[in-house]
Amino acid sequence: MNENTLKLVDAINNGDAMATEQAFADAMADKIGAALEARRQEIASTMFASQEEVVAEEMTITEEEWEALSEEEKAQYEIIEEGLVDAVGNVIKKVAQTAGKVVGGVAKTAGAIRQTPAAMGAAYNMGRAGAQKAIAR
Repeated sequence: MNENTLKLVDAINNGDAMATEQAFADAMADKIGAALEARRQEIASTMFASQEEVVAEEMTITEEEWEALSEEEKAQYEIIEEGLVDAVGNVIKKVAQTAGKVVGGVAKTAGAIRQTPAAMGAAYNMGRAGAQKAIAR
């Protein structure tokens, strides 16, 4: 028996309800913690054991091999090529959009920096006018 289980038995024998409740909670936490740790180790040991290594296969063909392919086989290569072109095009569009947002953000920041002195002056004047009105009341 572990320490918390012994505390639980002692608390029950002494008739101390509060100590019994705490000892029970501690004993359950120990058992749950031990079970979770065992399961974690089991999962960790088997997580990557069954996966096979994936090797990318690069294939190039000569013009003669291309000519020897059937029209159906050529169509499959063309579908793959079109998919790659579309994927690359989408990546380029997203990069261009992101770059546009960055440049736009920089331009807005630069504009805000140029306007800051005027905005500060306007806020000062508004605050000053408000203070003068409050004093006049």
